[in-house]
Amino acid sequence: MRFFFPFFTVLILFSCNNNDDQNTPSDQEIMRDEVRNYLFLSDTVPVKVNMVDTVSVDDLNGMLATTEENLRLIQMDIDTLGSMIDTMAYQNLAYENSLKLYPESLQLHMAPKNLELLKLRLKMAELKSKREEFNQTQRILLHLRREQVGQIAGFEVMAVYNHKGQEIEISFLMNRKYRIID
Repeated sequence: MRFFFPFFTVLILFSCNNNDDQNTPSDQEIMRDEVRNYLFLSDTVPVKVNMVDTVSVDDLNGMLATTEENLRLIQMDIDTLGSMIDTMAYQNLAYENSLKLYPESLQLHMAPKNLELLKLRLKMAELKSKREEFNQTQRILLHLRREQVGQIAGFEVMAVYNHKGQEIEISFLMNRKYRIID
């Protein structure tokens, strides 16, 4: 009896430990559940999740350096284009003031010059939009940097699910804890 009690206690501990391992979800299940939660999908929607790539810390550092350089270059383009727009706007205003025409003729005469100015302003809007894209990319990469563990910064994951008869593929960037970085 003296040996039976310790043996019984050890047996119970091992059986409890095995139950915990069986109830712990796998990495695949964690990723699938994260995608479902992120997309607000119900549990009845079948979702297939595959890890496509691993983002290492070296890769992340390279991406951050490239993004910062792109931000610097695009800001230089924005500054240069802003100066060009200002110069052209003042030139158009001076030219318009120098003309002695009726308002209808003046608008017709100034249309080509104003069109060039509007093209530059459109290019400025495109550059600012591109800058915001780079800012968003930098924000996501910095979020990955905060979550990195060891030499792994995150994972690229491809999720496939069916919505109204159409198969949809979406790529996500996840951190080490399998949380989607948005």
